[in-house]
Amino acid sequence: MLILALIAVVVGYLPTLDAPLFSDDYIYLNASRRLSFAHYARLSFTPWSHEPLLPFTRDFWRPLSFLYFEAMRPLFGGHVLPYHLVNLAVHLAGVVLVWVLARRLDARPVVAGVAVLVFALYPGSTEAISWISSINSAGLPFALACWLLFLVATKESQTRWILLAGSTACLAIALMFRETAATVVVPVGLWYLLVQRRGALREFATYKPLLPMAALLLGYYLIRTRLFSEPAANPDIYGFDSKFDNHWWYYIRNTLLPFRDPVTGWRVGAQDVSGVVFLALLMLTLATRKWGAFALLLSIPIAVVPSSAALLGVGQRYFYFTTPLLALALGLLLADARDALGRRVSARLLASTPSLVAAVLFAGFGTYIAFDRNDHWEEIGPDREQAWVDELRAEYPTLPAGGTLYCIHVPLVLVVFEAANLLPTVQWLYPDIGAAVWVPDDKLPPLPGPNDRIFIADDGLLLGRDTTAQK
Repeated sequence: MLILALIAVVVGYLPTLDAPLFSDDYIYLNASRRLSFAHYARLSFTPWSHEPLLPFTRDFWRPLSFLYFEAMRPLFGGHVLPYHLVNLAVHLAGVVLVWVLARRLDARPVVAGVAVLVFALYPGSTEAISWISSINSAGLPFALACWLLFLVATKESQTRWILLAGSTACLAIALMFRETAATVVVPVGLWYLLVQRRGALREFATYKPLLPMAALLLGYYLIRTRLFSEPAANPDIYGFDSKFDNHWWYYIRNTLLPFRDPVTGWRVGAQDVSGVVFLALLMLTLATRKWGAFALLLSIPIAVVPSSAALLGVGQRYFYFTTPLLALALGLLLADARDALGRRVSARLLASTPSLVAAVLFAGFGTYIAFDRNDHWEEIGPDREQAWVDELRAEYPTLPAGGTLYCIHVPLVLVVFEAANLLPTVQWLYPDIGAAVWVPDDKLPPLPGPNDRIFIADDGLLLGRDTTAQK
């Protein structure tokens, strides 16, 4: 099953390997080229740092994700293949760790087989793997390693504190890739209390193994708030306002049916039903005292709280760190169903061959969905931006140093958030450009200076190659 899942991932993500640079990719690469290593590193490790070339350091503290581009750009440059291969390797590592974790949680082969296939091919997570800027997903393998080491450290009655220290170190690394890695503490704690130590909840010693993680999260909070001198999160980015309930329900209703956006027609109702089914399933596992599945399912609505508080919107890729919980829970539930069925049906009908056929069919269907979704994402995202870039380069092979490029008919991805991605994109293509300004279609650009240029996409003119027209 593991080999099948790994092969399916490689096939399903083939369309992404040549996906052009897209959106935030240009911000990271442009900043890493224009800033010195020391300055870039200082910005990355300093919470609430301010730098127009790398604005993310103000809103997020992800030093390892940021430093990745500083380290890889000299090696990879603007060639997209190696960046995509790294992201794919991160996901493959996650697939292996989900398999190992499932075998550790429950020895029944069905659990690991279902969990590894669901996690590997979950369609809602594709952008968290296919987009170069999603290198922050590298925090997930470290979060899974944190959980694995914790399980080994607490397997016996005597806690193995050296392994527990390694578990905490993995969580620290995961947090430095992406802050939502902290949500792994929820399933770790719930599984430990409800499954491993359910009979000893009244003993104080039961809770000691959780103290290192708690101390780490407190330290992380102190760092992020700069010893309480700054907010824990940018209030323009995160907050519990009137949108929170809708955002939270978005993730719950997408958990079992992650249809491709935009969701319209009958799919809207189907997702609402699936959300109710998910919550009912959660209550059912509690009522039947299936503590393992209950711990995992309960972790999901808790784990999506940080993403639900994001004021800028929601997206299925933010569910990536929660996907292993769903995969493991489904593995447990299907294994229980198989066992129950086995008591009523001849064992021959539950032989490994029919199970393998079902797994191959599921993997084939999942691979098709992943391939199609990745192909669609590249078409509506990176390829559209690259078409604009190609037209710009064709019209202006070079641009005067220090000038301003006024851009009309700009793709949506380059104009959102006050055109935050426009200047980095243009600067990556023309390092000596002074500024790039978006001119809305209903407005006229100012009178250009001698070093300024105007670029109107889709106008059929190549001014940079036609000196007469330019004059």
